[in-house]
Amino acid sequence: MAELPSAIREHLDRIQRPVIDDPALAIGSAKELIESTAKVVLTERGLLVDEKADVPALIRQAQQALGLQDLTRVAEPLHRVRRRP
Repeated sequence: MAELPSAIREHLDRIQRPVIDDPALAIGSAKELIESTAKVVLTERGLLVDEKADVPALIRQAQQALGLQDLTRVAEPLHRVRRRP
């Protein structure tokens, strides 16, 4: 298996620390992990990453790049979490 990009490894490390003590931080870090993963997919596929795109848009673009367009419903729970105060 290929070495994980450093951004993804950092997010994984960050998620593991606060899961018990600070679940909200773990959830926020998981969202950042998903965002970073989508950006890595786009970059590895030679596509431009729109830094202003929201997470659901990045997920859709990464899914399209991977031929997984039918999984767009996965982004909706993330969108609901982002809207919480």
